[in-house]
Amino acid sequence: MSRFAVAAVSLAVVSCTGKTPERPPAAKTTPTAAPAPAEPAAGPAETPTATPATPAPDPAEPAALTTVDGQPLFAKPKIVDARDGGLVMGDSGASPVALTLTPPVGSTSTVPVTMDLRLAVSVAGQNVPPTDIPTISLDAVMEVTALNPSSVIVEVKTANVTADGEGGTARVQKAVQDAVAELSTATATVTLDRSGGPTTLKKAGGDGPNSLKPSLDGFFDTLRPMFVPLPKDPVGVGGSWEVVTHQEDGGAAIQQVVRYEVTGMTDDVVSVSWAVDRGTTAIGPTDAAGIEAHAAAGKGVVRFLLGTGLPESAEAEIVSRTHGRVQLGTNASPMMVHQQTKTRLGGG
Repeated sequence: MSRFAVAAVSLAVVSCTGKTPERPPAAKTTPTAAPAPAEPAAGPAETPTATPATPAPDPAEPAALTTVDGQPLFAKPKIVDARDGGLVMGDSGASPVALTLTPPVGSTSTVPVTMDLRLAVSVAGQNVPPTDIPTISLDAVMEVTALNPSSVIVEVKTANVTADGEGGTARVQKAVQDAVAELSTATATVTLDRSGGPTTLKKAGGDGPNSLKPSLDGFFDTLRPMFVPLPKDPVGVGGSWEVVTHQEDGGAAIQQVVRYEVTGMTDDVVSVSWAVDRGTTAIGPTDAAGIEAHAAAGKGVVRFLLGTGLPESAEAEIVSRTHGRVQLGTNASPMMVHQQTKTRLGGG
């Protein structure tokens, strides 16, 4: 997915909120007092001196846009060390068995999905503090369309997309409705490697003209780990493995590491917990539009049907930070995005 698309279109959130740039308070000046008149000669009694009135306190300044949950809001992500790609086994777990995918072509599953998104954006010195986007609900319609010797192909479509709840300005509500329209046409092709390779997800659709792309990208961000790549080696409860993938996005090289652990297993359902870390392995563009640095971390749980590989229920939460530049007129202006996405699929 394009992290730069997320950040660039997040500028729409800035304008949607109607926020004005946060500036440091202007320096206060104290007028010079006029010279006091000459005091009269001392008389038999002193004239009482009036006590000056205490000035009213200034209105409280807004809190600085610096932290979220005690962490720097727009801290620049650190560069991570590159690793070899692929699947690496950890423990085999208790009573390991081979997990194989042999789904019938045409197998389908429809599960309800809810997604909550929280954004903080800084573009060209204009800041929007952490803002909650109304909950988006939809149905994920999944179908196995091909069973190849080395892979299973799953098509994912969305249906019944709605935005729940109220909140934000009329412009924010309009942006959310644009996101709903995009998600209503979004599709993705998931490739599950039957030989232990990483899962790939290629999305299409959702190219509306006035988009809130964090909603679209955040949905696929949390959907991807819900399709679990299975190792070739047998595993049981407690078994673990990790998958490393690489991609280029907005001119930056990004590495993703997902760690999986089997937490439960029956004849037809496997429960897995996962944790993801994503980061740039090299600095991207510094004087043109693109990503300079990106980092994300998250975790979740998923229950999937062993016969099809399709998720039955899942929960996911991912927090990401992106630094880069966005093209505004003739200038590539600095931009920073802090994004938190929570997704719940099925019964959790």
